[in-house]
Amino acid sequence: MSSAPSSAPIEASLWEQLVKTAFLGSERSPNLGNKHQDELLAGLVAQVKAENREAALLSSAALVAVYERSGTVAESASESSLSACAADGAPRCGPGAAAYLRRILDGQFLFLLPEFVAAVQAAGKRVPEELLPNLLEAVKSSPTLAPVRHTLATVMGHRGQWLVALNPEWSFIGVPITPEEWEVSTRADRVALLRQLRQANPEQAIALLEPTWKGDAPEDRVAFVSELEHGLSMKDEPFLENALDDRRKEVRQKAAELLMSLPESRLVERMWQRVAPLFHLRKPSGLRLKTFVGKPSLEVDLPDDCDDALQRDGVEPQPPQGTGKKAWWLQQMVRAIPPGRWESHLQLSPEKCVTAFQHTEFSKVLLTALLDAVRRHNDARWARPLVEIAIEGSKKSGYVPVAGTPWFGLLETVAVLVEADRDAIVSKQLDRQGKMAELAFAMKLLHSCPGPWSVTLAQSMLNLLRYMTGQMAEGKHPALWAGLGDLAALGRRMPLSMAEEAQLGWPEDAIGKPFFKPVQTIIDILQFRSKMHKEINR
Repeated sequence: MSSAPSSAPIEASLWEQLVKTAFLGSERSPNLGNKHQDELLAGLVAQVKAENREAALLSSAALVAVYERSGTVAESASESSLSACAADGAPRCGPGAAAYLRRILDGQFLFLLPEFVAAVQAAGKRVPEELLPNLLEAVKSSPTLAPVRHTLATVMGHRGQWLVALNPEWSFIGVPITPEEWEVSTRADRVALLRQLRQANPEQAIALLEPTWKGDAPEDRVAFVSELEHGLSMKDEPFLENALDDRRKEVRQKAAELLMSLPESRLVERMWQRVAPLFHLRKPSGLRLKTFVGKPSLEVDLPDDCDDALQRDGVEPQPPQGTGKKAWWLQQMVRAIPPGRWESHLQLSPEKCVTAFQHTEFSKVLLTALLDAVRRHNDARWARPLVEIAIEGSKKSGYVPVAGTPWFGLLETVAVLVEADRDAIVSKQLDRQGKMAELAFAMKLLHSCPGPWSVTLAQSMLNLLRYMTGQMAEGKHPALWAGLGDLAALGRRMPLSMAEEAQLGWPEDAIGKPFFKPVQTIIDILQFRSKMHKEINR
């Protein structure tokens, strides 16, 4: 910035006079008058009304400040400070899809943003550039939308990458880099490259990590090791085994979890060598049975210690409140074991193994550990007996959760079942249409089923809701939905093909009533999703 040279000393002198007047007081200081040489400035000061000396002083100071600013000349840039954005090859969404994105970003069903982004990605399109700032701000400010960060770059186009490079607050979106730029790039950019490599060439990702791993920041190592769950294989095992000695606890924990997902890893083998000797199957013999007559009993010993080696393999020594130390160590050890190993060790089927675990004095910790292992290895053969135990236990308790039992937690294994088995079990519970406790139990099962659901499962859910609203309309059932979980989530998992059917069959005297609002929300979400997908694919 440059100033008019002729006026600078005059303005400085006048400004000093104004400051002096302010210190002495306007009554004791002489009038400013025209004691400065700049004629233009003198003319301006002369126009200040002097009836109130204090006001005149402040007005004069304001005039001088503005005059000084107006006397500067703006610098001119010799060249553009912004690089041009590359042209986008992917087609942008049509106006209809853009309208739905605006509605989502304005707060209508914001939880559908991940589905919108996934649909745009599947259609090979990009979001409209004029909505990119709002889209980036929404993802930045909402923790629930964090998963979208991993896919957003695929639908932003070159304009989105250009904007991200201009605003550090959007740096959570990684911009494309080459392996040669690895060491000089941001964490988000490096994570984006890792994710890309894990999909195309997992081994190259490990080769990229190893040279800089020890020098990378702890937060970077946590982010990097988390990306290895994509494309995980035994080729990653040596790197993860070394990561068990990392300085950062979160890195060690994640490495242990990933190694537990590899049935042939050294960690799993070490854990099995510790666990197997603690389990003894006893054949029936006279009156020494510990469980039930005519069947083998399972005796379980507790581990003696949680040494450094066990802790290195991911076992936390301190238990949560209410759990014994040794039982806590046992639970963590069992959760690391692939379920199939128990079949060969105990020479029992999954059903009989689960029954044997259930009838030990440590049934709670063992069944909870099995739940983790079955879900980690996605073992449907072991999931079914666990779900059956949960259903049977819930029946005995009148479908009311009983403190200290793992029954309701075991219901989550329904997600591991193959679709046909899952639909049969869950639909059977939904079709019972019994008392409130039974309905809550059936809905918990339903909430544990990943979407999108099959038409069969969705029809059972709609039939149950039609039954309940009919009962409410006739005054036979309290107009309450408490205990049935997040009903809005049901609209997100419904198959799009049922958008029309979902609007039909509701009791006429229920529609429009306050108690019908949760059901109407499910229908509205499904309608919104259906029309949104049509516009994206138009």
